Amino acid sequence: MGKLDYFYNMNLGVLFACAFLFLFSISLCGLFLGRKIAKKHPDRSKEVSDFIPSTILGLLSLIMGFTFSMAIARFEHRKELVLKEANAIGTVYLRSALLNSSNTQEVRSLLRQYVDARLEFFDAGSDFSHIDETEDKAHRLQNKLWEHVVQVTHTDRSAVQGLFVSSVNELIDLQAERLVALQNTVPEVVYWVILVLASIGLSSRYFTRGMRGKGGRAGVVLLAILFSLVFALIHDLDRPRSGITMVSQAAMMGLRRSLGEQ
Repeated sequence: MGKLDYFYNMNLGVLFACAFLFLFSISLCGLFLGRKIAKKHPDRSKEVSDFIPSTILGLLSLIMGFTFSMAIARFEHRKELVLKEANAIGTVYLRSALLNSSNTQEVRSLLRQYVDARLEFFDAGSDFSHIDETEDKAHRLQNKLWEHVVQVTHTDRSAVQGLFVSSVNELIDLQAERLVALQNTVPEVVYWVILVLASIGLSSRYFTRGMRGKGGRAGVVLLAILFSLVFALIHDLDRPRSGITMVSQAAMMGLRRSLGEQ
């Protein structure tokens, strides 16, 4: 598994601080530049219009809204996949009773190990070497499970045994889906576009206010904080393995406890 985008690996607090300092600094530059020009050319203050900064900030709000929606959709999809995979593993566990007793015990032992591997997959966080290790472990266990599927189909092709085969297929498919969902993040170029628009919009807004002799540092701080908070929230939703809004593994952990009791 390859390395994800630069923003994906950045600490959430560091990202917020960097975004705030950048937007605050560039807004102050616009404010001071506007005031400086207004002092030299006081007659030009009447020519300044709010049209450009308002349009840019409106476009920024629209893009941030779409990006937030995109990040939420991906976050919810990852949550759904955890539940679906836990249900699929539980189904294989129950349908393994359709096999003969020796195969049933072997399959259930493999499934307990498989659940542990899937929990390790999440616990790996952004450690890509560890993620690769957990994926290799999951693939080895899948191959062992598939050996039982092959054995079943060679000895019994009834519809009842077909239920077990289809459930193992779904288990394997969901493992691949979760890996793809992990890599399916908001494109990094979107974050850069948001930062560029925010910097242009805020600096031009405070430039016009500086030209008119209005605006102060309090307003600059407030807007920089608000934009940075939303930016950081989108980023946090887009990387569900760390940060504040992590995808819950409760379904998988509950399954592991139930399998351990049987």
